[in-house]
This record gives sequence, structure tokens and C-alpha cells, in this order.
Amino acid sequence: MAGLTYGPTHSASRHLPNAFERARIHAHIARAQRVANANTTEHDPTRALVRALLLQALTEYREEGLFPHNHLHAARTPVFVDAHGSPCAVGHLLALTGQHALVEHIATQRNYDTIAQLADEPALVAWLEDAGISLAEAALIQPGYSNQVCGQPDQCFCQPYGDRDAASSRTVTAVLDCTMTSADVARIDRIHGSTQTHAVGGLLTIAYFRGEASTTRVLVPVAEDGAQSVTWMGPTLLPGSYMGIGVQADGMASCSTQGLNVSTQLVTRVRAESVTTALLSTNCYTRLAALEPESMTRQCAGCACSAPAQRLNASESAGSLALLLTLVGALSARKWLARTPRAHATR
Repeated sequence: MAGLTYGPTHSASRHLPNAFERARIHAHIARAQRVANANTTEHDPTRALVRALLLQALTEYREEGLFPHNHLHAARTPVFVDAHGSPCAVGHLLALTGQHALVEHIATQRNYDTIAQLADEPALVAWLEDAGISLAEAALIQPGYSNQVCGQPDQCFCQPYGDRDAASSRTVTAVLDCTMTSADVARIDRIHGSTQTHAVGGLLTIAYFRGEASTTRVLVPVAEDGAQSVTWMGPTLLPGSYMGIGVQADGMASCSTQGLNVSTQLVTRVRAESVTTALLSTNCYTRLAALEPESMTRQCAGCACSAPAQRLNASESAGSLALLLTLVGALSARKWLARTPRAHATR
């Protein structure tokens, strides 16, 4: 893959992911940006400006919609730079700041690794530091993939029950706090929020839930009409049955799939009250990030994630000021080309 060029041509647009996948990636990046914008961590003026410009560039990347397409794997698998030169979001930001050698290194050596797995790349860690972006934020930018062994909380706590970025989503107005009375029946013990259909003491048919196989407490998010809008890629719910979130005896909600017949193993654990509050908020993802900031990074217990690399020497990267100068030049050039496409094409 030597001599990589970044930024697909118009002909490459024929090889983009399908419309559903593009919408999924677009919505995920938008959520990650909201989390990043809500981050109140202070940076020095140069890093703060680099960070702000990169987040703005991420908006342009998202709106352009020229996302990479993995042609080699049938299942969803991340790809840093695809065969047509389309980079992932992080790869795009790296290229904008002149880090072409790093992009090419990752694309040729570790093209299908997640951002969390790339945490052992010293040059990437150094760039993130200079850019004022945390590893957790960079990992959040990458959409979830169904075959990843490490997961983010929104993948099982928020996204399945109606993503507010999806046109077909049904707003969660109540979370039913239930106790499993048999293998597939739960009794409603408490109702958080409001619903016109369910009442304390009522029984629900639980088709499946995420959580440990021994779970007896299950949270069931529902809409005002008492129904669910499950938008995840899992088994189809039968009428009158529900999907839930398992809560262990210590009050922690789990993304484990022991209680669900699927291959993905998500090990994230978050306080049940945080999950309930987030589901009933105006934006589950952002609210959960505020309530459980440490849990928003991929949880690696029992997974194949790498530990973050330590930056050994500040001189190993170009530094925040150099990044700023390169970034300003690249953004200026892109705006000039966007304004004069015909004049540029005739030269």
C-alpha cells in the first residue's frame, strides 16, 4: 500500500458503504462530537485551537460522507484506509495535520485494528496529546462493529432502544425495573418515568437481555405506549415480548452477552441508576458519558485490547504549534479548492 493517497475521487464514491451504514457512521460520529464538545478539560491556547479546528474538520468529514469501505470482511470490521484511499475519521484528521507517514504505517501494518488496539502506537499517542484529544475520545469517534470483543456502553445501553439520531426511533419515556420470576417472565417492581400501559406488579415476557446468565433484575426501557423500538442488529422481537438490560447483585448493569445467544462479548459495567437516568434523558449517549466518564472507554477485561503507550519524548512528534500551522494550511487549501473547482480542474 506504499504511496497511499488520501481523499477519494468522485469515482470512488461508487464503492462507499451502503446508505444504512453511512447513516450509522454519520450518527455515531455526531454523538462522539457531542461528547467531545461537552468535555470541560482545560488545554493550553495552542492545543485548544488545534482541538477546535480538528473537531470542526470532523464535522466536514462527517457531512461529506466519504467513509471507508471494508471489502475484505463480510462482518463489520474497522478499516483505517480502504482500497480507494478513503481514510477513517481519525486517519482523516491525522492526514490533515501532515501525519501521512503515520497514516501509511497504520494502513499497511494494522489497517483493521480498532483505535483502542492502536493505543500502543507511540506516534499516535504523541499526536493525540499535541492535538488535545484523549485516547478515549479518539476511540469514541470510531463506530462500533459487531465483531469487536471490546464494547462501548451506548452499544447495549442506549443504541438498541431508539437512537435519537435515527428517524424511526421511539422515545423512551419509562424504564421498568423488573425481577425475573422464571426463564422468560419478569415482574415489574418499580417504574422510572411514565408509561400509560404498564403498572407495578404487571408481568412481561422477556425474549432476551444483555447481562450475566444468573441475572434476576432486568431494566426494560419502553415508550409512552408501552412498546419498544429495538434498533440493534439482533433477534427479532415477537409481539408482546421485550428486550432488557441485566443488573447484577452489586447494582451494576452489564453488557455481557451470557444472557443472550449472540457471539459478541461486551464486558462494560455501568451503574444501573446511571443507565436509567441516561435512557430517560434527551440524549442517552451524552448523558451516560457525563455520568460514567471512565466507562466510556472500551473496557478491556478479558479482551484483546492493548494498554496505552507512554509518550517517551516530547520531541518525537511535531508538537502542537507545528500541528496548528500544518492544519491551518491544509484547511485553507481545501476551502480554496472548494471555491474554485472549475478553475482548478482546467489547470
